[in-house]
Amino acid sequence: MERADGINRAEYISQHIRQVQLARRDGVNVVAYTCWSITSNREWGLKFGPSNNFGLYHIELDTDSELKRLPTQSSAVYQRIIERHRD
Repeated sequence: MERADGINRAEYISQHIRQVQLARRDGVNVVAYTCWSITSNREWGLKFGPSNNFGLYHIELDTDSELKRLPTQSSAVYQRIIERHRD
């Protein structure tokens, strides 16, 4: 389970999409949704480490010269949400 700043990203995405769905039901014209971040991302000003490295796909930025993308639990959750809610 990936966490950045103590947040379970898979749960965060699920809850956030739920709020977007509620907003649409209330008439908000939501035309797109972008999940931040697609690949490993590090927040500026913080020491590099697992507590601030997040993304739908993990990349070992410091050690993998090929920069292989490894799916995270969040990517699986996001994929299921997309599959369930295609218009």
